[in-house]
Amino acid sequence: MGSFLSEMTSTVTGPPVFGFFMIPMTQAMGIGRGTFTLAFSIRAITAGLSGPIIGPLVDRHGPRTLMFLGSLLSGLVVMGLGGVQAFWQFAFAFAVLGFTVTAGMGRIVSLVTVARWFVRKRGRALAFATTGFSVGVAVFAPLSQGLITIVGWRLSWVILGACIWLVMIPASLAFMRKSPEAMGLKPDGDAPKQSHLSSVSEADSPGGGVSWTFGMAVRTRSLWLLQVSFVLTAAAIPAVTIHQVPAILDKGFGVVVAAAAVFIFGITGIVSKIIFGFLVERISIQFVTIGCLLGSGASLFLLVIADSTPMIYAYSFTYGLLRGAIPTLESIIWADYFGRDFLGTIRGVLQPFTVIAGAIGPVLAGLLFDLTLSYTAALTTFIAMYLISASVLVFAPPPSHPQLQEQVI
Repeated sequence: MGSFLSEMTSTVTGPPVFGFFMIPMTQAMGIGRGTFTLAFSIRAITAGLSGPIIGPLVDRHGPRTLMFLGSLLSGLVVMGLGGVQAFWQFAFAFAVLGFTVTAGMGRIVSLVTVARWFVRKRGRALAFATTGFSVGVAVFAPLSQGLITIVGWRLSWVILGACIWLVMIPASLAFMRKSPEAMGLKPDGDAPKQSHLSSVSEADSPGGGVSWTFGMAVRTRSLWLLQVSFVLTAAAIPAVTIHQVPAILDKGFGVVVAAAAVFIFGITGIVSKIIFGFLVERISIQFVTIGCLLGSGASLFLLVIADSTPMIYAYSFTYGLLRGAIPTLESIIWADYFGRDFLGTIRGVLQPFTVIAGAIGPVLAGLLFDLTLSYTAALTTFIAMYLISASVLVFAPPPSHPQLQEQVI
């Protein structure tokens, strides 16, 4: 539940909400969209820098204190966004959020913890946790648009910051614990006497039930191919999510249609995560992820050619259904490939690569728009990224653990 609420509340400072503030804040500060998205990219860079620090801390000490302090500071900074007068203030606030949100609501903390608590039921557990993000999109995106319309963007940030406090501070204290072993349990909710697993390491890898250290994992081809694939999606996902609202508005549709499209995206994302979370417990996570990446690129083409409200909604539905599953699948595939014991360290050390890509994507889209006064070039670029990402993943099967190779020899 704590990870679900973390995912839900992370949308307050994420791309779905950020996009609604783009037009009013660029007008207020007198800046272009490329400059505006630079703030989000700065946040992504500082989040990446924090990953190698926070990841090992999660492995050693668990999520509770990190989530509490991160959420407390994140709420305070978001409230402060209501008082920014110049771009440098906005950028500085988002730079701070990169550190605080990673600790308070970041996936290194929340989803790594879920992966530790579940093995046999990992797909459905991570699916439930990541549906929080889609619920957050469905709740906070239209709420943000409504607040901006009624009370203006400044007071809207204050209210959203208060929402972080109201949800995350109690959640961090009530629900977050390091591992089942810390409470005398075993993964998947089994009591010790019920577990058919004699040790933590026996639960981990579908390829043989052993955990990987970071040093072992980086020697595998699969790790680097996964990283290349997810770097490409990391550039595309936030860029599309941030710019989809302005793209819809620029096509001549009203804010009601844009808000409805984001709501549909959020709702279908909930369904998507649940469906694919159960599916990967029965079908290869590699093949399912490839399918969702290909489908995401194809569905994004609908936004490029959309010239009617039904086409906008068709885009929201298909993109939400397929792209919505990708964060869940990424979390599952890392845990399935490399186990539980050092998962925070592995994902934390590699995070700078993906967040730098996530920093570049939105700015690239904004700059392409400023140059062409259209989102066609940007969206076409991200379609290509999805397709290349899927192609790379074809060559990244689950790695074979060195201990298992020695046993075979």
